[in-house]
Amino acid sequence: MGDDTEPLGVLRALLSGGEILPAQLPSPSHWSPEVCLAAAVFEQAMADIRLRRPDGRDHIQVASAVRWVRSNDTAWPLSFLRVCELPRLDAGWVRESVFRWLHREAAPGRNRAFRRAA
Repeated sequence: MGDDTEPLGVLRALLSGGEILPAQLPSPSHWSPEVCLAAAVFEQAMADIRLRRPDGRDHIQVASAVRWVRSNDTAWPLSFLRVCELPRLDAGWVRESVFRWLHREAAPGRNRAFRRAA
């Protein structure tokens, strides 16, 4: 598969168990504008879900990202399924990863990731 400078590698790394800060992501200049936009949309949705605030103040943003991941829409160019197609990510695998995060973080006594100001 791709390494961490390819879209697939970057997006897979984002979904891995470790936390990735935006500054740690490579910024490959060889990506097409379409792939860059799709990766940015994907990254934002994953960050919104994974870095949910413990006080729930971002619940609308998180709910929107979860709805986007659950959607089977293919009409919109930046729909979840179309964004997954571009770097050849398996949408089912991404969804399983997201729902594991949601389930694991909802478990009692589980430490949650917190947003940090830059």
